[in-house]
Formats: sequence, C-alpha cells, structure tokens
Amino acid sequence: MIKMIIEAVSVVACVAQEPKPWEMGGKSGVTHSAKLAVVDDGAEVASIRLKAKTAEELKAKMASYTIGKPAKVRVYQIVPVFRTGDRKPTDYEFEG
Repeated sequence: MIKMIIEAVSVVACVAQEPKPWEMGGKSGVTHSAKLAVVDDGAEVASIRLKAKTAEELKAKMASYTIGKPAKVRVYQIVPVFRTGDRKPTDYEFEG
C-alpha cells in the first residue's frame, strides 16, 4: 500500500459524487465517493478521489477539507486510467 502525503496550499473544491452500487464475486455494496481538488505552491492542481463505505464517513472526510485553506491529504492508492484500446495509461488518479 502506498502512503503519500500531498501538501496543498489551498483546497479548491470538494464535491460529492452520486453513490454507485457494485457487485463482484458474489458480494455487493455501495461506494460513496467525492472529488477533492487541491493546488500546491507551484500552481499544480491535483484531483483526489475520496472513498468511504458510508455516506456519514464520506461527509466526515469531506468536512476535514475547508475550501480556500491549506491541507495535507494522505494518498493511499495511485490508480492508472486507460482509454479504450490503449495499453499505456493516459493518466493517474489519486485515492485518499
């Protein structure tokens, strides 16, 4: 498991996504997620997906990031994003 900390100068936005039901290997559930946008001192923007098992847990995570304030965001996973037909990733998504 990767543990990386992004030190942001400012939180730009934190928007909850629609809950998504899933089913895999006989198990099912609902994923609650939000997109967190932050900017660092070099004016680079990072988009981080916050995930939680419940809506209440997601709200608590989102509440810890105040828009316009600095933040330290712990990243647990870096996921490659592929376009259809491409073998190499076109982007990477951070999950915190």
